[in-house]
Order: sequence, then structure tokens, then C-alpha cells
Amino acid sequence: MQAFERALYHVEHCLVGEKRNVRRDDGVLEGFENDIVVVGDMAVVAVIHADDVILALEAVHADRADAAGFDSLDQSAGVDECAARAVDDNNAGLHLSDGLGVDHMERLVVQKGMQRNDVGLCIERVERNVFHTHFLHFFGRIRIVRDDMAAEAGEVLDDAIIDKITERRLRTEVQSGIQTIQYQLITLMTCNGQAPFVTVFMYLDEVPEGRTRDDLAMIIEEVMKQRMQGVKNEKGVWITPAFPKLIYVLDEDNITEDSKYWYLTELAAKCTAKRMVPDYISAKIMKELKNGDVYPCMGCRSFLTVEDSQRNADGSHKFYGRFNQGVVTINLVDVACSAEGNMERFWEILDERLELCHRALRCRHERLLGTVSDVAPILWQNGALARLKKGETIDKLLFDGYSTISLGYAGLCECTRYMTGKSHTDPEAKPFALEVMKHMNEACAKWREESHIDFSLYGTPLESTTYKFSRCLQERFGIIPGVTDKNYITNSYHIHVTEEIDAFDKLSFEAQFQELSPGGAISYVEVPNMQNNIDAVLAVMKHIYDNIMYAELNTKSDYCQCCGYEGEIQIISDEHGKLIWECPNCGNQDQAKMNVARRTCGYIGTQFWNQGRTQEIKERVMHL
Repeated sequence: MQAFERALYHVEHCLVGEKRNVRRDDGVLEGFENDIVVVGDMAVVAVIHADDVILALEAVHADRADAAGFDSLDQSAGVDECAARAVDDNNAGLHLSDGLGVDHMERLVVQKGMQRNDVGLCIERVERNVFHTHFLHFFGRIRIVRDDMAAEAGEVLDDAIIDKITERRLRTEVQSGIQTIQYQLITLMTCNGQAPFVTVFMYLDEVPEGRTRDDLAMIIEEVMKQRMQGVKNEKGVWITPAFPKLIYVLDEDNITEDSKYWYLTELAAKCTAKRMVPDYISAKIMKELKNGDVYPCMGCRSFLTVEDSQRNADGSHKFYGRFNQGVVTINLVDVACSAEGNMERFWEILDERLELCHRALRCRHERLLGTVSDVAPILWQNGALARLKKGETIDKLLFDGYSTISLGYAGLCECTRYMTGKSHTDPEAKPFALEVMKHMNEACAKWREESHIDFSLYGTPLESTTYKFSRCLQERFGIIPGVTDKNYITNSYHIHVTEEIDAFDKLSFEAQFQELSPGGAISYVEVPNMQNNIDAVLAVMKHIYDNIMYAELNTKSDYCQCCGYEGEIQIISDEHGKLIWECPNCGNQDQAKMNVARRTCGYIGTQFWNQGRTQEIKERVMHL
């Protein structure tokens, strides 16, 4: 209140420059309420106060504009920023004198990252270094469009108008905040030049129904709008960024046309069609698989297990703050080839390799034992993962479900084909594939019971390791058609990328394997440009909601910096048989002069890939 009274003093003593025709005894100061000062029938002043006072000329009657200019006198040093929002043809403005010079105001504009012509800034140098500023827009904090001026200028500020102004300002704040977060994330590089792997989880029912949920909806809407716009490359062209990864949860309040937040689902479909995100979690299926809980994955797919021993203060299951100790992946194709088609031998070798993975995982776990919280205070002491004391070890966080440790697997498709002669989509081969999954889950359960370490089965993304695995297989077993004849092996339980199947059947089939990957997995469908067929995207999203916990749609979003082509940059073979990228419009083959975004597996990659993953991307068939 003291700050507000100080601001009111400035209003009373700093009006209309040398004319001084607005005074307390003129009866024009009608009072103030809720940080609004009404100056008779001439103007409305908003007072923003934190450590310092800020005055902003909010609304001006056109016929009184001449009398509503403000002059900041020398004694009003508390006025640090001022702006006239409602500038009209009569040049109602805000006059600032010696305490704030022209250079200072220009510096404020620069600090906001805007150009003078972007904010409609006009400056007149007058006597005593007084300057006159007109704003059609005021930086990012108090922005207004001309169509709204009539509602503010000269009207009685009833609750409805105040709410409207507040809502508009809040949206502007949200827009600026989301933009800041996005640009900070994609420009913050790790030591190897990668952006931080951040996932934004957009789940409406994570907050209470009512105002809070509506506010969250507004934030989600802005996140997707800005992702649809993209980020600018060095040519100033809007392109698809890799991060942050977005996950949108499909639930009862947003999955049907008559649901309250259906408009967000439509926006999500448009965003996916253009930028490949968000990915989708079905709250319906997740609740069935995760004891009624809905929660985000870590990174692209790693899910914590639901543990009754890990709960929040309100009794709900705890997920935020828990973590994963690492992954070791078993190459199922190698197991099958080593067994040489002998089913009995296959299960023996599988158990041997599983025990090898178990020992490797225990090495990871034991390497972490004894680590003191001081090595990473933000993680272990300040609440990111825990609030341990200085000098305390993290050992208690490595047991009893606080953290998980993952047995990864890859190549179930090729493994099944070698052992049965058929794809695991074949009804005769599917039981074998499911039995392999169950067997690995049983191993995790056994290890967990023995050690109280939370082992779980995880569908490995195999981003670049797919190439390493395939080369090792070819060296050991030669070229086996349908098994080792590619420079990649199939991710986790996925149907082979070359197998013809429609999107809906693929998702339904893979759902039964995803259920058996409690440590994390994700399914995808490959689609063409869907920006003119949003109804089809929505149909796939509804199918996800009814059938599978976690899935995504892959499209293409590329740009050639040489000719401006936007579409799909092609993968071709050069004269040496090496796979390279080429613009289909101008023939550009310089990777430094093109922006290519592809779903690697779970997350979007923009830094190109090794020959194995590139071949896998090239050979993907469309599912829609």
C-alpha cells in the first residue's frame, strides 16, 4: 500500500507538464482501486509496483487527449518506466523529464530485444531533455491492439473490462514465458553440442478442475502454437526443433468433439502434422496398466514403475524426483543366431545372456553405491531428485523402488523370424515372441526379489547402436536374408520397418507387446504430409486413446537452404554406395546447408545419423 500511495503522489504532482491543469482541488482525481487510478473523465492510470513504481497511461478520451499527457518531474524519481498505451490521433502521450532521458528509453527497448519500429516508438527531444514517447505496443508486458482501445479508453472500468484486460495481459505473459523457455532450452548446449533432452508433459487432469485447469490449458495451447511456428534457422526460416519433446495426454475431457478441451486436441493434431509432436499418452490405457496412475516418461520412453513404497505426502504414488540408474541391452537376434534355430538351445542361451546383462546392470548399480550427495547438490541436496544432507550417500535411493534400472532388448522381430521363419505379426509366430517378452519380465522379477533393486524391462531406442549390432551380427553369422541383411536391427518389439501394415492394425498389434515393457516403450506410425488431412490424424489419435498407452506419428519436416524447398529431403546412394541426403528440387547434398528432422525413435533427430540408422529411415513404409 505504501508503494501505491507513493505512485498516487506522482500522479497528483506530475500531470500535464507546464499547464498543470489537473490538480487534487480540481476534483479530477476520483480515487484508486486494484492498482487503477482514475483521472476524472480524461484518463486511467495503471500502477505496477514491485521494488520500484511504474506508471502506465492506460486509456485516454480522444477529446481530452491534450490534457491527459503526463509529465514526470524531477522529484518523481520513483517512476522508472512509463508508457502510453492508448495513443490516438490527438497525440495523448507520456512526458518524461530529466530523470529519464531519451537514451535510457531506447536502451529499455533494446533490452527487450525489439526494434523501435516494432513497438511504434516515437521520441521528441524538447527543452530540458524532456522527451515524448508514444507506444502502439508496450514491449511484451503490456501489449494491446488498436481494436481493443475502444473498450478501454473512456469506459467505466467495471469488473468485466478489468477481467478482459487482465486476461489479455496474462496471455501475453504466457506467450513471452513459453518463448523464453523454448529458446533457452534449444540454445543451451551440453559439452558435446547437444540440446538438453527435456520432455514437456501436458496433462490437464494433473491439476484440479476449474480455474487452475483452465490456466494449464492456456499454457498448453501456447506451447503447441509456438511449436507449430517452429524456430528460425540461420536463414531466418521457421524449421522444426528437436527439443523440448512434447507429450499430450488424451483423456475423457479432450478426446471427443463435445468435450471441454477438444480444441486443444485439434490443435495438437495440427501441430503433429506439421512438427511431429506432440506424442500421445492414453490416460485410459495407462490407468489400466499403471494401477490407475498417469505420469510422464523420462526422456523419450523410460517409465518408472508404480511402487506402493514410494508415495507423496498426500498418499499418492510418487514419480517426480525418482530416476533410472541406467540400461543394458540384450541383442535378441544374436541369441537366435547363436542357437542356430534350435529352440531348446535358444532358451538356454537366452538365460546365459540375461545373466550377463544382470551382471552388467549390477556393475552400474554398484558403481553408484557410496556416491555422496555433494557431487551434484542440485540433484541430491536441493530437491531435483532428493533432499539429502551434505556428505550423505545416495545409497538408500538405489533400492526399494525409488529408482529403476532397466534391462533393454532389441531385435524381437528378426529373432522371431530366424526361430520360426515368420514375422512376429504372423499368428503362428506371435506366441513365441510373446513368450520371449514374458521370459525377460520373469528374469527382472527374479532379480528384483533377490536384491530389492527395481529391475524392469525396457524397449531400447537403439538410436545409433542399431548399426553396431548389425555389423557385429554380420561379422559373426554372415548375411542371413530377413535377419542380418540390413545395416540395422529393429527397435524393441516393433514390426519391421519394411512390413506393409496399416496404422490402426500396427498400433493394435504392438499394444500387447508394449504392455510387457513396463520399464518403457513407444510405438509409431509412419505417415505422409497430413497438414491437409487433420481428420485422419484425429482418427489415429482416437485409436491410440482406445488401444495403446503411448504412441506417435512420424512425418517429414525438412528445408533446403540453397533453394528454399520445404518437404522431404531424399536419401540416395552415391557412387560408392554410401547413403547421402539430397534435395529433390536443386540437388543440394551439403548437410550443412539443409535442415532435416526425422523421428529417430521416440525423439526427433536433427543432426543426421550413421549409415545403419539412415538406411532404416530410408526403408520405412507408410502406414497411412
